[in-house]
Amino acid sequence: MLESFNTTKLLHEILGLQKDVYANEVGKPIIVKDSYINEFSKSENSVRIIFDHVNLKVLHISENIETMGGYSPKDFYRGNLLFALQLFAKEHNNFIYVWLKWAFAVQVKYGTSFKGKQAICGIKAKHKDGHILRLLFRQCIIKETATGVVTVSAITLDDITHIMKSDFYWGRIECGTDEKYFHHLISTEKEDKAYDILSEREKETLRLLMLGKESKEIANDLFISSHTVDNHRRNMIQKLGVRDTTGLAQICKMVGII
Repeated sequence: MLESFNTTKLLHEILGLQKDVYANEVGKPIIVKDSYINEFSKSENSVRIIFDHVNLKVLHISENIETMGGYSPKDFYRGNLLFALQLFAKEHNNFIYVWLKWAFAVQVKYGTSFKGKQAICGIKAKHKDGHILRLLFRQCIIKETATGVVTVSAITLDDITHIMKSDFYWGRIECGTDEKYFHHLISTEKEDKAYDILSEREKETLRLLMLGKESKEIANDLFISSHTVDNHRRNMIQKLGVRDTTGLAQICKMVGII
């Protein structure tokens, strides 16, 4: 799944994927209510984007993109797919292809029941002045076809450079209402996994850590050893690529893992 391509091959693969997925949607008008755009633009802490999946086009982007990335909103409105690919560091320039292919595969699996929350964490992007940013990408579906294929989504970008340590990125999809289904992927691995990125016991440990409890207290609460608690903590930090326990708690809250 996580193939590495040069830019020319990457453009070809993305356009081919779009043609296969959205063959019946090309040419249909994409309409998003102004009231939604205005409400969506109020947050000052995150860059917000409304994205047209059919035409791979930015319909709206909040003005604080210039503060975060150095580019003006006009750069995105007139930019093409090549411009978008050039925003990412070389080792992460396959992000758009990986995201689109992965999300569509999960949509197909769950059909019209797919109402997934999507997040991809740690993507390396380039500021206009050349320095590297690490981003958290979160998606919320606005419009979809009768068969559950997303046509318009709302995307939130947060600068999490201060949290991330590892060079890989990872993604998580949560879908379902009464019963939750999870998929996750890690950019250094070949395939996604049909379960959550943290185990239930790891989540239990993290919740107690966030309450300020020490390893010994958590061990008593969960009927495990202090050594096991410390192992859970180290494994979670390593799996999510964060710097420390504080970053672990912060990113898990932002993504919705806990």
